[in-house]
Amino acid sequence: MRTGVIILAAGYSSRMVEFKPLLQIAGRTVVRRCVDLFKNSTPEQTIVVTGHLAHEVEAALGTSAVSVFNPNFDSGMYSSICRGVKNLHRDLDGFFLLPVDIPLIRPATIDILHTSFDGSAVLYPRFNDRRGHPPLIPAHHIPAILAYNGDGGLKKLLRSFPSRDIPVWDRTVLMDMDTEEDYTVLRQFHTSMSIGSREEVAILARTTLPAKGLAHGKAVAEIALKLGEALSANDLQLNPDLLHNAGLLHDIGKGQPNHEQAGGEIVGRLGLTGLVPCIGNHQDCISLAGKLSEAELIWLADKLVQGTCPLTVKQHFERVSGNSIDTILGR
Repeated sequence: MRTGVIILAAGYSSRMVEFKPLLQIAGRTVVRRCVDLFKNSTPEQTIVVTGHLAHEVEAALGTSAVSVFNPNFDSGMYSSICRGVKNLHRDLDGFFLLPVDIPLIRPATIDILHTSFDGSAVLYPRFNDRRGHPPLIPAHHIPAILAYNGDGGLKKLLRSFPSRDIPVWDRTVLMDMDTEEDYTVLRQFHTSMSIGSREEVAILARTTLPAKGLAHGKAVAEIALKLGEALSANDLQLNPDLLHNAGLLHDIGKGQPNHEQAGGEIVGRLGLTGLVPCIGNHQDCISLAGKLSEAELIWLADKLVQGTCPLTVKQHFERVSGNSIDTILGR
């Protein structure tokens, strides 16, 4: 399927002190983040609709996308939508529509929408039973969009089209940036996106792991958190969210050759790169040298759980050796 992208960056940002498209998150402008989001999905065309401070937005984009100026931007968002739609190539099968103030969506979400698209319905990412952005809209709806008077906005018009929700584990499809407080929340959330939130990873685990694997992952996560809590009391700084999420997903590659490495590659492709060291080496990562990290605790927690049942160190030793400690010691 050939898809395009329209990014809406024309408004005044009236509820913000600063202009939203040019705000930065971790060294990149918000508008550039939105453009870069779609690089892996290789869109046929990416359009950024500009209006207020158009020259500054164009300078921030460089050659990364085509900018289209909407001279009527102060009449509302629908005019910018129509301006972008008019400039789409006519041989596209569909297009993503993304307001610039929703800049943290994960590439994995775009991939699943693109893979699920067959042109028959508008696709929406759904997180925890709430529709989010960006919709992927069939191109055959373009004439209806251009003919509509804009009453109630595009959302109202899209309700009249066939649609389908695509479940995703990505909370950012719901995270917009209308106010300064929202901007602060997004910047804070971005700092931990590589390990995911517990809510996100719980959804990912439920949708990717078999029942036994999910139960085992929950047990390992619980043990890892208890170990981390005990060690943190002794001034060893460990990230409880990393312990929980890596423990829950540590067997995501189960059933594949070298499932530890396969699991690390899976979470890496999903953008959860912070989990890779824990998941990719959880069979043999323990080291007696250096400082204990979350990776070693995941290794140990996995050894102390059989199925969903916690084991003592003695029980684990006897299970893997096939002998009791008393027999080995000749007692």
